[in-house]
Amino acid sequence: MMTLSYDLILLDVQMPAMSGLEVVEQLRNEGIVTPIVMSSANVLSSAISEAIELGANDYLTKPFSLDKFQEMVNKYTDLSVSRA
Repeated sequence: MMTLSYDLILLDVQMPAMSGLEVVEQLRNEGIVTPIVMSSANVLSSAISEAIELGANDYLTKPFSLDKFQEMVNKYTDLSVSRA
């Protein structure tokens, strides 16, 4: 069986089949420790708090700039996003 490893998971809160919040909870329950950054247009502090409580490491509110995205990637990985 092949095992995949990721440096960072960027996950939208609203997905078609399953809520991103459910995915975060499931990943954490399975012992996945990869940093998870949630993304949503919902800027309410209660929504952000819920994501963090379920196991997300951080939360990007949409729309976000490339600089903010790069900052988040750099914060949780050894990678950096270069501008083309």
